[in-house]
Amino acid sequence: MRDSDRFCRRFGTLIAFGIDVGGIPHRYAAREFVYMVNLGMRPEAAIVIATINTAKLFRLENTGSVGRIDFPIL
Repeated sequence: MRDSDRFCRRFGTLIAFGIDVGGIPHRYAAREFVYMVNLGMRPEAAIVIATINTAKLFRLENTGSVGRIDFPIL
């Protein structure tokens, strides 16, 4: 992955996040963050890959909004 990451950054290729292999439970997707950071990626870059870059890949970067969540007090 180190070589792939360097290659992508060098040529401006968008790196996105996702697991589409059958038979792997989705709960293991979070481990991808650990793998990326262990291979030298900054944690912030891993989060950008999983959020902004993936939205760009699917042309959804202008969908939704950022706001505040209010939790009711019971």
